[in-house]
Amino acid sequence: MYILVSGVRHRKAAIEIREKFALHPSELSDGLKLLFSYPEIAECAILTTCNRCELYLVVYNIKEAMQAIRRFYLSFKNIDSDAYRAHTFMLLHEEAVCHLYRVAAGIDSMIVGEGQILGQVKDAFSLAQQEKTTNTRLNKLFKGALTVGKRVRTETGIAEKDASVSLAAFYHGKTYFEGFAGKSIVVVGGGKMAEILLSRFKQEQADSDPFTVAIVNRSADRLADLTDRFGFTGYTWQDSAKALQAADLIFVATGAPHVVFGVKNFQDSQKHQVVIDIAVPRNVDNRVAKLDNITLFNTDDLKLENNASALHQKDAVIEQSKAIIEEESISFLQWQRALSAVPVLTQWREKIENIRQNEIDVRRNVDASNIHLVDTISRNVIQKILHGPTKRIKNLQTSQEICHELAVLSHLFNIDPLTLSKQATALIDAVPETPDTKEAFGQQYS
Repeated sequence: MYILVSGVRHRKAAIEIREKFALHPSELSDGLKLLFSYPEIAECAILTTCNRCELYLVVYNIKEAMQAIRRFYLSFKNIDSDAYRAHTFMLLHEEAVCHLYRVAAGIDSMIVGEGQILGQVKDAFSLAQQEKTTNTRLNKLFKGALTVGKRVRTETGIAEKDASVSLAAFYHGKTYFEGFAGKSIVVVGGGKMAEILLSRFKQEQADSDPFTVAIVNRSADRLADLTDRFGFTGYTWQDSAKALQAADLIFVATGAPHVVFGVKNFQDSQKHQVVIDIAVPRNVDNRVAKLDNITLFNTDDLKLENNASALHQKDAVIEQSKAIIEEESISFLQWQRALSAVPVLTQWREKIENIRQNEIDVRRNVDASNIHLVDTISRNVIQKILHGPTKRIKNLQTSQEICHELAVLSHLFNIDPLTLSKQATALIDAVPETPDTKEAFGQQYS
């Protein structure tokens, strides 16, 4: 079996491409079920954020899996992924493992060190488990990714300051206007990104000259909750035009999987307005940027802000994170090699157990009074004898070493040669010795 990741991310795909592939949270369950229904795919999980939409798969055949991925996008999103090859990516083996670990660590994000991504990885894994589309390999891979994310945040200081697309948008707006004094600001939405903005504006009000903030939300209950918590003015969706008309700066983050505001919403603007759309897919029609009084930004425009605002761009922190990722990646790959050795080891243990059991059965017919004691002692002795060789084989560092030891074991204990051949092939194919993890870093992230 092979581990691969395929999809789009901000490094290769602009927002107009990413939004074509993006899956709304309401689509994820059905998407997982469809992927899992393809016979070429043994396990699957989907990670989708404003920066990426990535399919994590365990597959039997890479070429057949690529065709399954194409069928998935054609069926589920009505797009031909082959037409976007220049913007998509696919990573295998070590590179796939390293990639997920980098994502969970927050160093593959548009905003390095962003705090939300680890929770998004956890949510992707939880949903896949809920839909029963993961098994041994992806379960281990995603648990390892969560461990990496926690270690990086604990050991490197990458999360000393909160970092997110929302905060990058906040600083982008603040830089544009050289402060918020006297400005009228509107936040449209009520999800996590909107909450981060509202919380930051609440802090800003205590430290700067006066400015106003208003919230627009479709849900009356959610609007009431936000206005109570933050103390800002609230507008229902029906009154949103009034709020937008008075605003100098508008942040849009509704979470809707489509355009919410078009040219008609801004064409009568009587003053210059800045609109920052931090949703993917975008919530503001790109044609709004052509209006004379409107300056429109989207998430891709925040990349420059990331570089300028010094949000965790320290080389030392990145290098520390890479060291943790490499350590955990090597641990996973060693586990995967050992997993491929299990069928041979299982046959070996079964042979030994059959010998033990046959001897117990013979003694049972001769002297049944002490048979329970004999059974317990012999079982413990066998377990202790088998433990050492099993551990040593699983701890070997290369596929070639494991194959050699399994061949010796199979010869000595007359294990089915076909079983050995299959596992040797699996070891060599599933976890190639090159490129190693360091080369994978260099190829994909230099």
